[in-house]
Formats: sequence, structure tokens, C-alpha cells
Amino acid sequence: MHFAPTFDPGAILAARDAGHGHSATTRAVLLARLCGEDDCDALDWPIGLRDARLIALRRAWFGERIECLCACESCGEPIEIDFEASQIAVPSAPIGASVEVTAQGRPWTARVPTSRDLLGLERMRDMDDARARLLSTLLPDADGPEPEAVGAIATALAQSDPQAEVLLDLRCPACGAAATVPFDIAMYLWEEVDRWAEGTLDEVHMLARAYGWSEQAILALPASRRAAYIERAAVASGMMA
Repeated sequence: MHFAPTFDPGAILAARDAGHGHSATTRAVLLARLCGEDDCDALDWPIGLRDARLIALRRAWFGERIECLCACESCGEPIEIDFEASQIAVPSAPIGASVEVTAQGRPWTARVPTSRDLLGLERMRDMDDARARLLSTLLPDADGPEPEAVGAIATALAQSDPQAEVLLDLRCPACGAAATVPFDIAMYLWEEVDRWAEGTLDEVHMLARAYGWSEQAILALPASRRAAYIERAAVASGMMA
């Protein structure tokens, strides 16, 4: 798999625009597609592989340190979470991966789920129906397994793609309660991209107004150069006021 994470402001802004009003899964795929050219669309990557690529993008774009907050389920106090992105990088399933499970006295072969599978469930409101639909998608040639087999298959799928669900072990500094909370790199990265985009558009607006440059020309400037011109534009505006 070819993987070349680059910071292309125009492409990131375009992905952010395309994801407006869409689901978290669609947004995750839009970001994952910025990893570079590949023979397989990010829609068809296992969830863990997609998220592994998003972790790599996050490290390349915004650095290692991840900081966020969650509320303690016991006392409601905010808990500050601070860790390195590399700490949540674990093995992920390869493209086209499947698992084999023996249950109900017979073998079962299930494909590891992808973003395309999740998108197919988004309009469903009943969780039981959604699980049944997903199972039938991952076991296309099998008759409906019994609950025992379903549990074994679900466990095997989770074990085969651990990057698909990252869990953080926390302890509340206020009350001492321990908790395990999920961390969604796709949602976290999208929020970072959204904040970056708003700041970048402010810079484009200021420089276009001050110098008459196009958005393309402004985005082509290194961030440090844009900051230098913004400082000068601000000084000139103050002198003229």
C-alpha cells in the first residue's frame, strides 16, 4: 500500500467542505483519502486500517500530542486526557481481511467490516436490525447463525482489527473512579481540521483583502510566510486607521 501523508491546505479544505452535513463515517473516509494514491479506495479499507492512517495523518499534520476532555461518569468532573498519538497505534487488519470461526459445530468465515459497510447501515434506526444487516453483509453466503455463533464471530472480528476500537483507561483525579472510555481518532481529527480551516480562512480573507491575492496563491505560501504577511498587513492597517 502506497502511503504518503502530505499537508495540502487546498485538499484539506476541499475535504472539509465535502464533509459538511455528512456523517462521521463519510468524514473519516474523506480524510483518509488524503493519505495519497492507493489501489483501493478508503471506503473499502477495514475500519482499523482507516483509523491507523488517520493517526498517521494527525501526527504528520498536527504533531504527536493529543489533548482532550471527558466527564467522569461517577462525579461529573472533567478529566483531562493527554497522550502521544503513537500510544494508540496498534495493529490493524489488512485490506480484504477475514476471520474463520468454528461455532455451532461448523466453520464460519466473516469479512472484516469497512466504512462502506457502516455507510450501508446509517439510515437504519433499530440497532438489532442494523446488527443483523451487518452480519448478513459480512457473511454473504451463510445461513443465519445462532446467537452463540454470532458472539464468537463478533469477538473474532474485534480481535482481528484492534485499531478499530481504541479504549483509554482513566482515573478521575477528583473522586478516584476508574473508567474505560473510547477514543475516536476520526472525530478528533475532524474537529482539529475544522478549527484549522476556520483559522486558515480568516488568514486568506485578511491577505486577499490586503494584497488582492487569490486563495490558491495564499494557500501555496508556507504557514510561516503567511503569518509574516498577516503581521505586516495588520501593522499597515493600524497605520492607516
